[in-house]
Amino acid sequence: MRKVELRMNELEKYEIIKELVDHNGNKNRASKKLGLSRRQIDRLIIKYKEKGKAGFVHGNRTRKPINALDNSISEDIILLYKNKNQDWNFYYFKIQAFGICLAHKLPFVQTPQGRFIISFSTTKVDEAPPSKLEAL
Repeated sequence: MRKVELRMNELEKYEIIKELVDHNGNKNRASKKLGLSRRQIDRLIIKYKEKGKAGFVHGNRTRKPINALDNSISEDIILLYKNKNQDWNFYYFKIQAFGICLAHKLPFVQTPQGRFIISFSTTKVDEAPPSKLEAL
């Protein structure tokens, strides 16, 4: 059996439900402590009895977000900064990162705060309206 490590909120739920089951505690008091409904407390008790501590691990923990950058692109951007542009300020480096996005044909958006966001929509950079390309 593998060791299960819970995050802070998962551990809090686990400890309260364990105490509730082991000492035949009050479900209403546990629901107030956790901020959950009585039905959710019943579901957590069933999960505790069936799976134990592993039942409290969030189901999406190991999934990679759908809009996450590909690792090769992230490594390209980091290597570009470390090898060539360490003495540049962030503004000039950001211009180079736009070039990487153009090379990989990733659409991007610059927010009013100057943040650099890569958009994973179906529109490619070549197909973007001219007004967006002129901002480069």
